Amino acid sequence: MQASSQLASTRFAAFPGTDFARQEWSGFGAALHLKVLTTPEERQVLVPLRKHAPMGVEDDLGAGLMPFESARDDVGVVTAIYRGAKLVATLRLVPSGLRLTAAERVWADRSAAPEILGPGNWEVGRLIVAPEERSPELLHQCFCMALQVLMDTREVEHFYAISTPAMARLWRRFGMHATAPLVGASGRPFVLVSGHVDAVAAALHVAVPQRHPGLVAAARHEEDMALAD
Repeated sequence: MQASSQLASTRFAAFPGTDFARQEWSGFGAALHLKVLTTPEERQVLVPLRKHAPMGVEDDLGAGLMPFESARDDVGVVTAIYRGAKLVATLRLVPSGLRLTAAERVWADRSAAPEILGPGNWEVGRLIVAPEERSPELLHQCFCMALQVLMDTREVEHFYAISTPAMARLWRRFGMHATAPLVGASGRPFVLVSGHVDAVAAALHVAVPQRHPGLVAAARHEEDMALAD
């Protein structure tokens, strides 16, 4: 991350809320800003961008999650990232424990790193950048902003994702490493990548924040209630 880039401001309102977190990132021309979308109505803004989502990975692995997209949005942290008034990217983080992440459904041999699917672990997914905006630098900024929001508002131990081998190399730049190989029904290879929050934060040059006890407690209560339903 270039030294001229910086998180310009972070604002927290009461949790949960319709806009509990917002960040602005300056230093690369027009500032980026992030909004957390907490209702189905707010998430409608993502429909055009989500048409570019690569859905084939989870389908090939037989995760069976397509009917649960709305539930994943509801329990996860869904972000919209703007440059000015233009939506340029979105990223969703889904907590472990509800069988709403692909790894929980398709990773059979968990002996290598069983801890990554326990409490406080989050799937990084639905990372979509508008085709005309794609660049490694923008991807880096979007990931930094979304992870900072999550670390500030939720309990986080590990991040993980399922990717193609090519994307796995990119994830290494973000402090995540190959944890297990996976093979789709088509024979196509995939990789489960994961990283401890400290390693990811260090790779992105993002400080692991001091916990906000009220926010973290509220988030954990919300997840416990979802597990009980």
